[in-house]
This record gives sequence, C-alpha cells and structure tokens, in this order.
Amino acid sequence: MPLVRVYLFVVVSCMLAGWFLAGPLIATGITLLACLIVLIWYIVSTDMVLTDLQARHMTDAFVTDQKIYRLFLGDARQIKAMSGLPGVRFYLIDTHVPIAFSLGARQGPSQIILTSGLFKTLTRSEIAAVVGHEMGHLRAGDSMLNAMRLSLSMMVSRSGFRPAIRTIQRMMPKSALINRLLIRPECRADAFSATLCKDATILASALKKLERGVRAVHWSALDKLPFLAAVTIVDPFSAQKTYDRPEHSKTAHRVAELYRLEL
Repeated sequence: MPLVRVYLFVVVSCMLAGWFLAGPLIATGITLLACLIVLIWYIVSTDMVLTDLQARHMTDAFVTDQKIYRLFLGDARQIKAMSGLPGVRFYLIDTHVPIAFSLGARQGPSQIILTSGLFKTLTRSEIAAVVGHEMGHLRAGDSMLNAMRLSLSMMVSRSGFRPAIRTIQRMMPKSALINRLLIRPECRADAFSATLCKDATILASALKKLERGVRAVHWSALDKLPFLAAVTIVDPFSAQKTYDRPEHSKTAHRVAELYRLEL
C-alpha cells in the first residue's frame, strides 16, 4: 500500500538521522513523532483540499432542482455498486475546466470530484465512463496519497518555493521508462472503465473531448495546486504542451489502447 511505503520511508530516514545525530532513544522519539504527523496529515488533507477548491457534496438535496446532476447521481450510484466501492462520495466544483479526479482508498471513505465544465463538455454516457475510470483508480489504490500530495502542493505554492522546484523539474532528465510507468495506472483505470461500460469507445471519445477542452481554458486553482493537473483524468499542462506534437500525447496513447481493447 502507498501509505505503508510512506511510513517505511519516514521510519527508516528518521531512525538513521536521529541515530547519527543524537542516539537511539532520541531517534525513536523523532520517528514516533514523524509517524504521528504523517497520520494526522493523511486524515486532514482531504478536507483541506476540498475546502480549498470549494467542492460541494452532491447529495439528493443538492441535485433536486438540477436534472443533469440528478441523472448523474443515479448513474454514479449504479457504477459505484458495480465497482464494489460503497464508500465513494461525489463532489462538484464550479469551474469551466472539464476535469475529474479522485481522492482516498478502496477501503474507507473516498471522493470523486468533478467540475461543472465536465457536464458541459461530455455526454451522459461519457461522464459515466469518466466515473468508472476514477473508480478504477480507487480500486487499485492509485488515489490514496492524492490528498496529501495536493495539500503539499498547496503549501509549497503559498511558501514561494514553487519557482525553484519548477526549475529543478525542468533540469531532471526525461525517460521513456518513467513515462511508461506514469501512464500505466491511467491505462489500467481506462480498462476498468471499459469493462464497466462494456464499450471502450465511450471513454475514448470522452478523453479526446477532454483533451481539446482543457487546452482552451485556464483555471486559477492550477496555479495554487500545480500537482492537481497530474491527478486529473487528462493533464491540462501536458495537453497544452502536446498541441503541436500529438505523437507525444499520453491521451492519444490511452485512446489507442482503448480502441485496441474494443477490437
């Protein structure tokens, strides 16, 4: 599990640092304190992100007067039952940027967040396919640390260190192996959605529309939480960069994989 790996890293690094600096007793105390901080961070990070993005919980009372959201909630509950994830809750962010992402783990409460722009861009069946994709991430555990990453991204942006971090990212070498590892969870979630919908071309159509949609708009939250782009179903930054070089588009690769599944 991703959280277990985080704890393992914290324990090993704190024990080694504390041991060399102050001895075993102080090292143990530092390690326990660090583990407690990670646990608290994991618990509160989801509420931090949802509050910062002004996400609203999509309940029956919330969608009463809005037919499109009422239909969505019915479809989403069916997909939730098919996925075996009863703890998933759905949230809406009012922005024209058409994206979706998920927070949480397979066990326990988890969230799928969609934007109002998504409902203006996709058809009803395509939105259901997007929900299926995010369910695939939750089942695989891909979204377990997303809230922690987003809250860290938020704190880094507000601290003023983001330009330095961006410079370091540009200097890091790009590897085809790394790109394949990064796209593998997306392809796995795409395949899960195709299985739920019994038609891979629905999500393929949605991905193509979303890539075109995110190229044409800008969302201020991407400045505050730059990591947000990396957890959405289509990365807005990547979509903009690949406009003139479609052969490097991760979305195009995913669409091709979906068509291959359909065949």
